[in-house]
Amino acid sequence: MILFTGCGRSGTKYVADLMTLLGLDIKHEKIGKDGLASFFFAVDADRVPYGPIPNVWRDKIHLTLHQVRHPLKVIASSQTFRFSWDFIIAHSPCKKGDPMLLNCAKYWYYWNLEAEKRSSWTWQIENIVFEFDELCKRVGVKPNDEALDSLPRNVNTREHGDVGWEEIESLDKDLCNKIKDLAMRYGYLK
Repeated sequence: MILFTGCGRSGTKYVADLMTLLGLDIKHEKIGKDGLASFFFAVDADRVPYGPIPNVWRDKIHLTLHQVRHPLKVIASSQTFRFSWDFIIAHSPCKKGDPMLLNCAKYWYYWNLEAEKRSSWTWQIENIVFEFDELCKRVGVKPNDEALDSLPRNVNTREHGDVGWEEIESLDKDLCNKIKDLAMRYGYLK
C-alpha cells in the first residue's frame, strides 16, 4: 500500500483524485486497494476522528510519501478545521486555550516533522507539474499529462483569510523562525 501524508489542507484529496485518474485505487482518508491519502497517518494513533486507524494499517504500507504545501496557506486553512483539533492536540504540542493561529502554526511545523520521519520522499503540491514524472515513478504508474491537466487544482478548497509571517512572529518568534527554516528546507523560502 501507498500512503500520502502530511498536514491536512496540503492537497491530500487532490493527490488521491489524481492517483485514481492514473489508475491507482488511492482513497482520501479511506483505504483503497492501492493505498490512501490521510494526514492522520503522520502520527501513531489507535483512534482517529474518522477513517482508518494508523496503528491498525501501518504495517501494510510499503511506500510513504510526504506532501507539503506552503506554510502560510496551510496555517490559514487549518483555522477552518472542525473535527480534528482534539486529535491534533493529542499528538502535538498544540494546546487547548492557545490562540487558534498559534496552534495552526505549531501544527504545520510539528506535523510535517512527524510525516517527514515516516516518508521516503518529500514533495511540494504546488510543484506538481514539475514533480509529476518523479511522483509517477515512485508510485509505479506511467505519467499521463492529460490526467494531470484534467483535474482542477482547487479540489477540496475552503474559504479562509490570509496569514502573514508578522502575525505568527507576534505570537511566537522562535516558532516562526523554525517554520521559516523548515519551509526553506522544503524549498519555499530562499
